[in-house]
Amino acid sequence: MVQLFIDDGLLFCLQQIANAAGAGMYWRLYTSNTTPAKSDTLATYTLAATGWGRIQVALASFTLQQVAADIGSIQASNIVFTNTTGGSITVYGYVIYEPTGNKLVAAARFDAAPVVVPNGGTVVVTPALGDADESTL
Repeated sequence: MVQLFIDDGLLFCLQQIANAAGAGMYWRLYTSNTTPAKSDTLATYTLAATGWGRIQVALASFTLQQVAADIGSIQASNIVFTNTTGGSITVYGYVIYEPTGNKLVAAARFDAAPVVVPNGGTVVVTPALGDADESTL
């Protein structure tokens, strides 16, 4: 038996993930040379300092929401991480986790990893989440 997610249901699921207990998910850069794997936990990654490497993205920021060909997606405006550490930092990607820090939701390695971010330099990420109806898998 195939379970069918209705288009509005796909978007609803994504909105619930992005909302993360009403506060929004954290998007945070990581500094370990890690390639994301399905069995990862937050402890798998060495995270950038919270002062510059962590941004919370609220559900209201996800203004582009759509379903096309049974694939749901939501996208927010770009977020900009500005290195304020006083020195260069090497980052490899970012993780997405819920506000209590107990659940890693997703991770991405930059295509051009490693990325060296000089003091005052920036890394731009476009927050996006997606899901698919099982019938498309």
